[in-house]
Amino acid sequence: ADTAQRQATLLYARYAESPLSLWLRQAGTAVLSLLPASWRQRLEAGPLQLGLQLDANGLSLLALRDQRETALGDVALDAPEMLAMLDRKLRSESSDVARWLLLPADSVLRRRLGLPLAAEPRLQEVLAHELDRQTPFSAEQVSYAGRVIARDPAAKQLQAELVVLPRARLDAALASLGPLAVGLA
Repeated sequence: ADTAQRQATLLYARYAESPLSLWLRQAGTAVLSLLPASWRQRLEAGPLQLGLQLDANGLSLLALRDQRETALGDVALDAPEMLAMLDRKLRSESSDVARWLLLPADSVLRRRLGLPLAAEPRLQEVLAHELDRQTPFSAEQVSYAGRVIARDPAAKQLQAELVVLPRARLDAALASLGPLAVGLA
């Protein structure tokens, strides 16, 4: 599975650098511009996601689509039966909607890294190695993720972002969600 994932990532990187990728994006934009605005909006809309945001008042539910947030309501965290009922409702009626735990930006450590382009197929492994150099934590103490921000094929470099969250903070947030923590994306 790891080998297939690496190969798929490598193929995607080659596709992203190719003229075909640029041409297909331009062609898609041209076709969309011919459609009425209401159709364009529907076709360009990304998937609906549910954001679960913890704050001092409890849990806020947010509908997330295309970098826009719509408040859906609040739930008290000290009512486990309410959380269980909400979890059952979400599983039965919105099982295809991804649920995300939203944490404040100041609770994570973010680093931008310049890496060789050849590191992309093994980005998670490379970032695990960089944890020791870029943060005061070991890989066992944190939950981390990385993403490619930009590629420069001419310089054979890429810009990646490493986001690190101490595992103790994540575990505390997940514990406060109760049954809702099980279905997080």
